[in-house]
Amino acid sequence: LGTDDGLYRYDGQEFKLFKHDLEQRYSLPENRINSSFFEDDAGNIWFSTFHTLVCYRPRQNVFIPYTIPDLSANNYRPFHLEDGKIWLSIHGDGGVKLWHFEIKTAQFIPSVSLNGSHQKFHFDPSSQTQQIISFDLDHSGLIITDLPKGSSSKVDFTQRISSSSSRFESNTKAVFIDPSGNIWVGLYN
Repeated sequence: LGTDDGLYRYDGQEFKLFKHDLEQRYSLPENRINSSFFEDDAGNIWFSTFHTLVCYRPRQNVFIPYTIPDLSANNYRPFHLEDGKIWLSIHGDGGVKLWHFEIKTAQFIPSVSLNGSHQKFHFDPSSQTQQIISFDLDHSGLIITDLPKGSSSKVDFTQRISSSSSRFESNTKAVFIDPSGNIWVGLYN
């Protein structure tokens, strides 16, 4: 359980608190946890704090931090682990960038820049090469980025009032992708 004051592990009997300790080289690098958790094939647990991607190795009981390469980043989160890669969205001065971290080489590799301020990510497990499509939510629709193809397209959401032909923007509030790949969008207005 990640909190703003450390990391808790529950073993079925009790909670154990992990916190940053200046005297312990392999302690939690900082106390504010800001992501979900992912387990790799070796049983390591991956997550992020506000400044690092962290690998917890339970067999050795150590935390290994990896510094995020974009020093202007003010928000980033790992959101998917697959085939030895951890995918991260990094929000910084230059906008939002999609990166992946190669576990074997311990390297961050940039992928694409994204437009908009919010993203939803979809992974299609049925394709041979995993398709990753990001949805950048803005005030008038979606910008869909298909990473394998390296292309983007915008879907504009406008509405018409029955008594008027004027157009106005709809605020995109939610995006859901069902198992068939249909995109469901919740709008405000």
